[in-house]
Amino acid sequence: MTVHGSLRLKMLGGLVCALCFLAASLPLVKSASAAVERAVLAVSDCNKCHWQIVGQLAERGGGHREVMDCLDCHQEHPPRGLDAVPECGLCHETVSAPHYSVKACLACHDPHAPRDIDLSGANDVRPVCLGCHDQPEQDLQQYPSAHAGMDCNACHQRHGEFFECLECHEPHSEDLDSYADCRICHNPHKPLIVRYPDNLAVSYCSSCHVQQADALRSTQLKHGTFNCTFCHRSQHRSLPVCGTCHGYPHSTGLHQKFNDCGICHSTAHELEM
Repeated sequence: MTVHGSLRLKMLGGLVCALCFLAASLPLVKSASAAVERAVLAVSDCNKCHWQIVGQLAERGGGHREVMDCLDCHQEHPPRGLDAVPECGLCHETVSAPHYSVKACLACHDPHAPRDIDLSGANDVRPVCLGCHDQPEQDLQQYPSAHAGMDCNACHQRHGEFFECLECHEPHSEDLDSYADCRICHNPHKPLIVRYPDNLAVSYCSSCHVQQADALRSTQLKHGTFNCTFCHRSQHRSLPVCGTCHGYPHSTGLHQKFNDCGICHSTAHELEM
């Protein structure tokens, strides 16, 4: 081998070593660059261009505002780096809560106002809601109604908000004109299971049961002094037997022959003696 050939081999070997060193050093250089960039940048720098987003974060940022700042998420900025927007899963892992396994986070969440959850534009939002709200789903499945076939955002357009009953339904009467009135008897997740307190006013029942209410108002007997819930306790359509209060005042033979008190006494709302 000539002197020139040996020199070329040495130069080539040195070049290869230099390239290997640079390749091995690139992650360190990038990390150092990111650290320098973080040390140099401050939130006040973000505010110069992104003042609307910074303001939104300050007002409605929740945990993203309380324990983090812009540079915790946005560790790069074009043109120096293109990885400017992180994935939600980097912090919110599935192991923390099943809810985080749902994809398309941005369909409901704005990262700069994460608790201001807009559900109006999401499709099939029900599985998402179930990640936290399992009791309403159990009620909807156990007590079928028209509500059970609807997506959650049909009533809950934004998280923590809901349509009031009268925005979709006609009231039973003009006197029942508020959401509070409806909720005395109805639970929106099981609306056909009508339960009420024992001191429910007669007007709530008479709005639907007009004939029975009129009969009670016109009778001179003791039943006319009772509230509807005295007999129909706790739940709609509960019907006591007469013997619950009156026992069996006639002879055994008469009760065996006429086992329906109404044969002689009409209905409980318009008694005949």
